Amino acid sequence: MPAIYLMKQGYGPNPLFNNHWGLLVSAGGTPSAKDLAGTFLHVHGSVAAGFAFEAKRGWTQITCEDPYRPFLIGEATPSSVSIDTSDLPMPEPDESEHGWILDPTPRTELEKALLRAPPPQPSLRSASVGNPSVIRGARARLQDCQEWIRMALPYAVEAGHLEITEDIDVEEVLNVKNQ
Repeated sequence: MPAIYLMKQGYGPNPLFNNHWGLLVSAGGTPSAKDLAGTFLHVHGSVAAGFAFEAKRGWTQITCEDPYRPFLIGEATPSSVSIDTSDLPMPEPDESEHGWILDPTPRTELEKALLRAPPPQPSLRSASVGNPSVIRGARARLQDCQEWIRMALPYAVEAGHLEITEDIDVEEVLNVKNQ
């Protein structure tokens, strides 16, 4: 069964900002961290503009500009990650240098289950006077890629597309403070 990794950007926790997170559906085998390859599922954007789903099909750690730290969280059922490659979009010229295809469309059953948790909308509000959405003294709850993964994983488990590895403390891995 294909392994599912939580991928955390960077060599370690960033003291100022949250690191980017994504999920990697491994292409197979048990490669070393630097050789990981497969489909990288994530939401990209910002807390000011909102986020959108994206799959990087054929993603590899080797061709990625930023390092990611992998954390094995479970396995996907093979049928939930199968894809009809004839439906894939053609890579754009700037994508082919990396070797992966950027795809905004959820195509596998796993991807569709994850998207039952919609990508976060803009959550950074202007604090300017006259903004009716600002409650005086209230702190904004920022929603980002990490929040989406924490919200989306239970849908994949519930649908039977993801089986969490027994010896993994998922709550510990998904703790933002342990980036």
